[in-house]
Amino acid sequence: MMMHGDLNKYIKYNTKVTNVDFDEDKRIFNVQVTDAENNGAQHVNEVFDYVIVATGHFWAPNFPEFEGIESFPGRILHAHDYKTAKEFKGQRLLVVGGSYSADDISVQCMKFGAKSVAISARRPTGLKWRPGYTEYPVLTKIDGSVVHFKNGESTEVDAIIMATGYLHSFPFVEPILRMKPENVYYPNQLYKGVVFLNGGGNQMMYVGMQNQAFSFPMFDAQAMWSLSYILGDIKIPTKDEMVKDVRKWTDR
Repeated sequence: MMMHGDLNKYIKYNTKVTNVDFDEDKRIFNVQVTDAENNGAQHVNEVFDYVIVATGHFWAPNFPEFEGIESFPGRILHAHDYKTAKEFKGQRLLVVGGSYSADDISVQCMKFGAKSVAISARRPTGLKWRPGYTEYPVLTKIDGSVVHFKNGESTEVDAIIMATGYLHSFPFVEPILRMKPENVYYPNQLYKGVVFLNGGGNQMMYVGMQNQAFSFPMFDAQAMWSLSYILGDIKIPTKDEMVKDVRKWTDR
């Protein structure tokens, strides 16, 4: 595979990062890597001045627990594992969640033949649903095929899709360098949504951690910002000033 500017020589394929820690005295990162093709048998330690965590947050599903969930006789899955609406043709479906995935999945499943779609969300979606859709408040309990909601209503369903978002997960990073799992528009541990404030000497960045619409253009911009910062084209202020800047966004 040819890459622009021969970047291929800087990329290590079939490897897995197993640990990242930061030496405060030397101001360097020690990164442990294993050889995925050799069952992780070969360990390599490398040293870096900067680390960018760009693993995203759309791979570790947030799967909430509900009373009686083990009694449900039908299929329960997370939106992460949703493949096609055709699987739910003729079924009474419950979609748990009130954001983009929940709305999209609900509409697709009805379009491809779901018998009915019940939507459970913490806050009203504000949408005017067509016949066949019913919006409910928070799901509180599952009793066999009957699902119960906060307002006392209940309905019977054949399948449940949890469109309940994702968790941040960084098992390869030392705990002191891990961004805490909060799936929000502006993580309060990241200056400009990128530079980690709680460790790593302002040399550790997280790219792609925001939960918002049009995520990927934002992630591209964050990658460019990170590059400019590493090259010295962007200067960052003091820790206190960075914290104040973050609070301008998180306190809104």
